[in-house]
Amino acid sequence: MRRAEELIESNEFIQSAKRDLNDEYLKDFSIGHSKLEGDIGIAKQAEIRQILEKFELWLKPEEGLERRTQRGLGVNNVLFMATELLLLSEDEYALPLVLIEEPEAHLHPQMQLRLMDFLEQKTRDKYVQIVMTTHSPNLASKVDLETLTVMCAGKAFPLTVNQTKLEKSDYLFLRRFLDVTKANMFFAKGVVIVEGDAENILLPTLAKLLDRSFTDYGVSIVKVGSRGLFRYSRIYRRQDDSGIPIRVACIADKDIVPDSAKKHLDTGKRKLESQYNEEEMKEYAAKLMSNDGCLVRTFVSPKWTFEYDIALSGLGLQMYTAVKLASKGISLVEEDEKTIIEDAQKEYESWTKSDYTKEDIAAKVYVSLHERKASKAEAAQFLAKYLESNPVPAEALRKLLPDYIVQAIDYVTGHTNVNGS
Repeated sequence: MRRAEELIESNEFIQSAKRDLNDEYLKDFSIGHSKLEGDIGIAKQAEIRQILEKFELWLKPEEGLERRTQRGLGVNNVLFMATELLLLSEDEYALPLVLIEEPEAHLHPQMQLRLMDFLEQKTRDKYVQIVMTTHSPNLASKVDLETLTVMCAGKAFPLTVNQTKLEKSDYLFLRRFLDVTKANMFFAKGVVIVEGDAENILLPTLAKLLDRSFTDYGVSIVKVGSRGLFRYSRIYRRQDDSGIPIRVACIADKDIVPDSAKKHLDTGKRKLESQYNEEEMKEYAAKLMSNDGCLVRTFVSPKWTFEYDIALSGLGLQMYTAVKLASKGISLVEEDEKTIIEDAQKEYESWTKSDYTKEDIAAKVYVSLHERKASKAEAAQFLAKYLESNPVPAEALRKLLPDYIVQAIDYVTGHTNVNGS
């Protein structure tokens, strides 16, 4: 600071300004030998705090730019966090604890992931404990599940190994597969866990048409793939059976082939429904619901699969039309789509006038999906579009849909009590 003072006082402009101030102005106020003269320099009584307050910390301009440019608030927050961690690392007597509130604010997803890598690395290198709150699925999917604590209804629910019903293999599985599209489950008022794309696409539409919109009720739908349902639902169950107060509905296929399907499609060597006795059927159903407890409930299709059961319900014609459209692909012009719909309706009507049973017709609807000549996801997309374009009253739709689908939607949106009545 003394060197800065010397440079300022010897500066030609400062010297000139000082001469002008004294000769042109203050000289006229001198009385006798008492001269009134001014000086220009740095305040002699400056405190170290005042000096330090003049220091700035900023992000250097990108290569090729000379002047400092404005950076977003999120990036500047990263600079601030890095500086605080630097300060903490320099003080060997400081409590190595960092509290961070929602670090995702104003950061794009890629930078959020880089930030989480950075913070995790610091906890390993410097033995720093970091406690962070977040509403970001990106961050929630990035950290190990056992380090998460879900806050709900004013209580904390740690997801550590000794707290949940998750098995050790579940933690390893979820570390690989719990991505950002699934991590939204931690921020929901209710959760629907489904096996495939068809349920993921169609259920939100059905819920909306039943006046139980998932968006309105804060429900997240999570697609986890075949038989991965219970690895996710066990997150919400506790060792002490208290449970996280969030309703979780698992929608599972029964996956037992009806006898009528054998007549219309190749079921291979799979065991048919008639080959199970009553006790075996009860055991099979109990196994599918063996992970239920607290507010976690499993809703099982009564017959075979999600699509087959819809075809068997009051939406058989709509399901078949959607399957026929899906078999032609989603890039259809309007005229072609109209022709396919008309042909599908005529064909379906001919089945209803024949000797086919309802089970026979449902199996014929399901043939193209079973043989993978049509995509289940695309069929669900066409069915959702058709139902939205040709809506029926919510109460009428309830009677057309399979009961287990309606029950699952009602349960997760709080339309039923915990016992399902």
